[in-house]
Amino acid sequence: MTNEGMDPTEVSYTDMEQRPSEEPFAPGTVRLERRGISTGHRDGQLLLQPQPSEDPNDPLNWSRRRKFVNFSIICFYALMTFTILDIGPAAWQDYIDELDMSWAQLNATFASNTAGLAVGCIIFIPFTFKYGRRPVYIISTIVTLAMSIWQAKLNSFGEMVATQVISGLSGAVSETLVQMTVTDMFFVHQRGTMNGLYLLMVTIGTFLAPVASGLISFSEGWRWMYWWTTILIGINVLLFVFFYEETQFIPQNRLDLRTSPNNSTQTTNETSQGEAEAKKQMEASRSLNVVPHSFTGINHSIPMKPYRERLAFTTTTNIPANQILRHTWQPFVIIGTIPAIAYLALQYGVILAWFSILVTSEAEYFVIAPYNFSEVGIGLLQLPAFIGCLLGFIWGGPMSDWSILWFTRRNGGIYEPEMRLYFALLPALVGPVGLLLYGYSTAAGMPWIVPCIGTAMFGFTATSLGDISLTYLSDSYYYW
Repeated sequence: MTNEGMDPTEVSYTDMEQRPSEEPFAPGTVRLERRGISTGHRDGQLLLQPQPSEDPNDPLNWSRRRKFVNFSIICFYALMTFTILDIGPAAWQDYIDELDMSWAQLNATFASNTAGLAVGCIIFIPFTFKYGRRPVYIISTIVTLAMSIWQAKLNSFGEMVATQVISGLSGAVSETLVQMTVTDMFFVHQRGTMNGLYLLMVTIGTFLAPVASGLISFSEGWRWMYWWTTILIGINVLLFVFFYEETQFIPQNRLDLRTSPNNSTQTTNETSQGEAEAKKQMEASRSLNVVPHSFTGINHSIPMKPYRERLAFTTTTNIPANQILRHTWQPFVIIGTIPAIAYLALQYGVILAWFSILVTSEAEYFVIAPYNFSEVGIGLLQLPAFIGCLLGFIWGGPMSDWSILWFTRRNGGIYEPEMRLYFALLPALVGPVGLLLYGYSTAAGMPWIVPCIGTAMFGFTATSLGDISLTYLSDSYYYW
């Protein structure tokens, strides 16, 4: 079988050296540059981290086209997830007029939404370690599709709460699984940009989609906001089913060992333990930049998986059930024992909380004097925040990735994840100023352009700081 889809000119590992044992790097710290020796990369210096295996089925070895297709699908997924979660406030006045709801009830429905987002990952992400990324993506998208249909047909406060909770639970997957997929497919020097693109999709769904939903609500009625999301999410389901490939990589030789009919029941536990140990060693090898002496690049004698196998619903590992359950409480242990993770989790949570405050407060206070905005005006209020988010993507994504290469060269070729944090200083200052400006100007009834400047400043901080935080965590603690 030929290695369809591979472009051997894109990645070359022939000259990559084994990291000397005298370099006891901390987790996440890797040699990213080697001066004066060609590595096959076009700049002649960059070392690819983590180190790919020799298997062409390893997502790190995929061609740019395959990575682009997979990543485009999950970006569309993130966009539609946050679209359906955040377009509602643009039509809250219509809910009040047609369904006789109060502002307090509408705020409660949005709180239900965020409550689902808070706990969904704890429930669903552990299954990705057992069954792969693909089934969780597909189930999440199908549930979101069902909730979109329900929201287009709902007629009561109770229905709205139910749809918001379930939408939050299913949509929560996007806040963790996308970062896992980015780490599966992309190298350290690419992750800032990829995570930035993900967050850009989130902010388009949060801030730009309400612009369209306000226009739709005004011209076609608020129910058509959700009929349009139903159509688009349905397309996303089809894309996942027929085009999205599993990115959880299991070495083919370990799969052969596990599924061989010659293996007796008596050795099942030994095989499982051996597979777990082999996977652990492979991950450690990647993270520590250790390359076997016999490794000479992609082994083209290993066949590419056929289309049906690449799109199998599950990619099952031998992780026992108690290990799946362990992943439900392990995040709380990590937060309680690693201060850096606790701080960044709090920081990211505060950013999301302020997202919710801005969206709900705009919907409530800009429909009354002195502003008296319509649904269209409420939607257009999101444009300044989106512009800020776009600038934040550039700062926290491509510019952050460029900066770590510059810092790495100054550090003798050694990359440390903390190098990304220098770029967090500017957004850490801009964001609070923007929030203060928004809150004070809105309370004082200043011209609408003033709070819009504040939301733009916050949008810059939300995307750039979120991107830097997520990438720092994935670089430092992925194998935890």
